[in-house]
Amino acid sequence: MEADTVLTRLYTPGVVVWDTRSRAEYLGQDVRADRGGHIPGAVHLDWVELQQEVDGVKVLKSEEELRALLAAKGLTPEKVIYAHCQTGIRSSYATLVLSGFGYARAQNYDGSWTEWGNEPSFPVEKGEGNFN
Repeated sequence: MEADTVLTRLYTPGVVVWDTRSRAEYLGQDVRADRGGHIPGAVHLDWVELQQEVDGVKVLKSEEELRALLAAKGLTPEKVIYAHCQTGIRSSYATLVLSGFGYARAQNYDGSWTEWGNEPSFPVEKGEGNFN
């Protein structure tokens, strides 16, 4: 998926941009591109929140826990979800989880923040935004 797809669908009903990066990256405190912050309207859920530790090993939380966590962020199966991170790696993990749960409209924005944060014409928000 291309950046222009995300840009033209910002604030479109039924479309959610999922920022899978850390809280500090989302808030613009940990800057890893020309600009820090997040895509306007993006919801934040750090990809590591999908995991739990069992016997010293990180594994996915239960399906029930994950579905509740995702739904609380507005990440539901009927929506188009564009997941992103810094370079598309963390968000590809998140997209794979969604795919495994039958989220047929979930896509990974592989250009992610490296592309978005380095393009001066793309809008950027800083601060809390949709962080909750």
